[in-house]
Amino acid sequence: MKTVVKVVLCVVAYIVGVMLMGMIAGALHLPSPTAPAGVTQQSAFIGMLFATPLLAAGLTPLAMGLGGSRLKRTGAIMLLIFVALAVNTMIEAKVFSTFLTISVPMICLHYVLPCLSLALALALLFKSSGDPIGLLSFTPIQWAWRIAVAWLAFPVIYFVFGMCVAPFVTDAYLAGVASLRLPPMSVIIKTQLLRSPLFLLSSLPIVALWRGSRTRLIVAFGIAEAVIVGIFGLSQATWLPTVLRIGHSIEITFDSFAYVALLVWLFAPQKQNMPAATPVNTHVLAAS
Repeated sequence: MKTVVKVVLCVVAYIVGVMLMGMIAGALHLPSPTAPAGVTQQSAFIGMLFATPLLAAGLTPLAMGLGGSRLKRTGAIMLLIFVALAVNTMIEAKVFSTFLTISVPMICLHYVLPCLSLALALALLFKSSGDPIGLLSFTPIQWAWRIAVAWLAFPVIYFVFGMCVAPFVTDAYLAGVASLRLPPMSVIIKTQLLRSPLFLLSSLPIVALWRGSRTRLIVAFGIAEAVIVGIFGLSQATWLPTVLRIGHSIEITFDSFAYVALLVWLFAPQKQNMPAATPVNTHVLAAS
């Protein structure tokens, strides 16, 4: 089956997951997320239809490079998509806007089935690349400083690239355009320190199940993160000024690649060194 056909099937899987989740939420009378002013459910759904191919295509290189069983790959991809697309995005939306009227956990419930459907489709349609390389085994001290560096580096990367686009986007936040707001710096820092371990938790299983080289991992994982965290959502956010959509898309793309490169440097072994290295048990990591 050609890759294009597989991507199309992944698009269908995500859309079906969205529709099924909508029916389940309606049957259970779950509160639905509110949309920004001027955005209807119909226009939001149409926007999602046009953006979903970007999501599926962005995850394809990553799915093609993962090893291990279908169950492990489904779990790792599901965790990555759900944390990045639902949890982290909703945390940011709650902090930087005022249009969300229900809690973040309740909003995230609406993403469970779509994310699971897409992850399952990716794992089923794209075969395992073989035995994953895994992570190198570390002493407790080595684990501690690597985790600390990854945790603290995320906010630093966020602010470095955020400052690059700040001159172009800050006025819109200060003016309250499209229900946006600019919280105090202390709130922004706390938010990024909270998001950081979530990204780390959802990234390590992917690194552990990777089969190819570190360079390929950086490219595939960087594309996936850029699409999940920014491009997928921003491509649908027609209510936002164009300068914000473009500016934040560029910002998120650069900081995604920077963060992924750091994680690969910290946790992924070099393939050529694997015969002399002892990999961590990927069964445990992939299930975390």
